[in-house]
Amino acid sequence: MKLYAEFNGGQFELEYIGTVYSLSFNSDINLMLTFRKLPDIIEKLAINGTPIDNIKLYNTESAPYKRYLPVYTCVIINRIDRGFNCDVHLTALNLEYPLSNNNRFCLKCNCHIHYLYVIRELLKKFDEETVDNIWNAEIIEFYCCNCYREEF
Repeated sequence: MKLYAEFNGGQFELEYIGTVYSLSFNSDINLMLTFRKLPDIIEKLAINGTPIDNIKLYNTESAPYKRYLPVYTCVIINRIDRGFNCDVHLTALNLEYPLSNNNRFCLKCNCHIHYLYVIRELLKKFDEETVDNIWNAEIIEFYCCNCYREEF
């Protein structure tokens, strides 16, 4: 399976071989993307200290759902480790889910409902416009997986 990073809304797309995520105490999102060979554009951005407006990460399996995937915004390249592979350490100041009202909770236990999981299942049965309408309709309530199994 191939992994891709789309930068600045599709301005350029790069293939990478691995990702590591961590959340810091100050709510910044730290990422490390591993490349076989450091892309020239990443090196130029790092040298110039240019922040990246947004990054969207996806793989060949998630490509059909790409427009629904989270977007890392205000991304800064912290450092580049060069070795057998090149590790690019990044910090994103925010994580956004496009096209969504993210404040959806389970009707029974009130846990957060993960947007991407629901959308992925709905897209198997409905077109994109219908899926957006279902997710954003306030009259439609959702159950988490555990509560759904208990209820039905």
